Amino acid sequence: MEYPTRFVDEMVKGPFKKLHHQHLFKIIDSQTEMTDVFDFQAPFGLLGRLVEKIFLKNYMLKLIEKRNEVIKFQAEW
Repeated sequence: MEYPTRFVDEMVKGPFKKLHHQHLFKIIDSQTEMTDVFDFQAPFGLLGRLVEKIFLKNYMLKLIEKRNEVIKFQAEW
């Protein structure tokens, strides 16, 4: 964590070979802009990379977008 500009979630054990998620914050006028930098890698070698390209990359993008919509709604409520 580098308060108030950045914090990182990193999986140490779980279903992914690698999962690294940075949350970057920037103050613009009186509002906060959050940017996600999300890096992951599926297990199972070639098969995992194929699943990433066909399904997982798009699924994870939609998941992050939905999560951010919920956070934005709650923050503005």
